[in-house]
Amino acid sequence: MGTQLAFMGRVISTLDRAQRDGHCHALLESPTGTGKSLSLLCSTLAWQQNYKLKNQHANLTRSTPNPDAITDPLAHGGGFVPESTPSSTEPTAVVELAQQVTSNKKKKTVPKIYYASRTHSQISQVVSEFRKTKYRVPMAVLASRKHYCTNVRVNGKENIDEECKLLLKDKEVGCLQFKNANKVRGHPSLQKGGCHDVHDIEDLVKVGQAVKGCSYYAARSMADDAQFGFLSVQLHN
Repeated sequence: MGTQLAFMGRVISTLDRAQRDGHCHALLESPTGTGKSLSLLCSTLAWQQNYKLKNQHANLTRSTPNPDAITDPLAHGGGFVPESTPSSTEPTAVVELAQQVTSNKKKKTVPKIYYASRTHSQISQVVSEFRKTKYRVPMAVLASRKHYCTNVRVNGKENIDEECKLLLKDKEVGCLQFKNANKVRGHPSLQKGGCHDVHDIEDLVKVGQAVKGCSYYAARSMADDAQFGFLSVQLHN
């Protein structure tokens, strides 16, 4: 649809401008039923994927040439000597170039995408739309302990945040689920190609219950490496 193409084009141009200028905002509106969620997901994920591909190409063209190729090209690279050869073949110059390339690679991290919504039910709907796309990137759904806790001793209590923190401080009793949070994150169903590689809150809770692990701290850990994050933001007047 033309409306979807126009919507996605504006999203991508906004992201490009934000990358170029350091900041940019866009206020986009589209009628109900025009596929806003899917258009927003596909455009941002396509932009992110293109960003990664451009960086991979840049890293290849910016790789440090072997200084031995200048004096003995046939033995180092089959006679190919890059144009951007170092001005000095001293070890210090080679080390400086290598450090510069490493520093550039660290700076070129993949931009994280955060999808914020007012309610958790809306997040579930967007995750369902995400499932329909071809894109699969490390993801995380951030939510409160109230939605994620799998410890029956704490779950359901009125002040679940305080109960959780007190249990974690208790060295004698502790929380088994917290100790098994890594089992949730490393579960095969959540890995690429698994049945929950695209998951919502309920999916992560089911995995936590199955392995007796904490879905809340697993989600927080997954968010560190995620390239796409979903979260609910409560707006107050």
